[in-house]
Order: sequence, then C-alpha cells, then structure tokens
Amino acid sequence: MGKTERVTVNLLFDTLKELGNSNDRSLAIVGAALVESSLTYLIESYLIDDKSKVDIFINNDFSSKIQLAYCLGLISKDEYNDFNCIRKIRNLFAHKLSVSDLNDDDVKSESQNFIIARKMNYENDNLREMLLVTYVLFSFQLIWRDRKIKRCEVLEDDGYEKIKNSVENFALKSGEVLNYIATFYRKIS
Repeated sequence: MGKTERVTVNLLFDTLKELGNSNDRSLAIVGAALVESSLTYLIESYLIDDKSKVDIFINNDFSSKIQLAYCLGLISKDEYNDFNCIRKIRNLFAHKLSVSDLNDDDVKSESQNFIIARKMNYENDNLREMLLVTYVLFSFQLIWRDRKIKRCEVLEDDGYEKIKNSVENFALKSGEVLNYIATFYRKIS
C-alpha cells in the first residue's frame, strides 16, 4: 500500500473544489479518501515515533483505522458511527458497479445512519450537500486534532532491581502475615 498523503488545509480546499464539480462516484470515493487520510495522520501523530512498529496500523484498511482511532479515544462514538457510514457508502460505489449515483436505494439507506451529519439541516434532504459538508467538517476536525495531539512516548524500563526488591519485601511481609493467620487458626481449632 502506498504512503497516504497528508491532508493540508490547501489540499483540502483544492480537493473540495474538485468534489463540488465531480460525479457522485468520485464524490463518495475521493471524499472518503480525504477523511481516511486525515484520520491516518491523526493516528500516526498519536502513536509512538517508531515507523517500523506504527506502519502495521497506518497501512491497515479504513475500517481498522476507524476502530483503532475510537479505541484510542481519538474520535467520539458518533464520529465512529459516521466514519463507518462514509466507509460503507464509499464501498458501495467502489465495489458495486450498479451503484452510480446518490439516488441508489442502498446509498440512501446507509445515509440514514449518519448521526452528526443528520443533526445539520439540509434542504430537501440533499445527500450530496450533506456528504460534502461532512467531508469538510470531519477533515478540518481531524487536521485540528492532528496539530494539537500529543504523541505517546515509549515507556522506560522501571528498574527491575527495584521491582525485584519490592516483590521480595512484599513476599517476606506476606509470609509473616500468613504465618500469623495460620498460628491464629491453629489456636482456635
């Protein structure tokens, strides 16, 4: 899989301008790619700075990235839902050749599952407008989070000698307590 392109504000505007004049299939596929790319960089910005270990997550499919971002607390439950709606609509256009426009029953049905996008009012339930605004909203939100996210750091070894000594001290004290309890029970039996 090729390296995902980082979405900048300029690239976002250029892509959205292109999407405004595109056919429905391009809107669904390219718009989803825009959101996926922004999500990829958010995850990458959060994970430790070790490309060889992080690539397994970054090179995964959209569904896995959505799930990972949610499990890491990088996106909300409603965003998790809506990103999956975007992914499913994209998949309908990408994998089902009979789906050629937003009037397709499967696309309309899936679009009913949006949560955040449905909270906004669209004239005549305009799905094209809803998708465009959703791509903008989510891409900006992810770019913003990417700029302020704090990268995880690799934990340092805690000094196993200290831990070993603590465990040994605990075992000694626990042994004393267990001997005391055993002696107590012998006396009362």
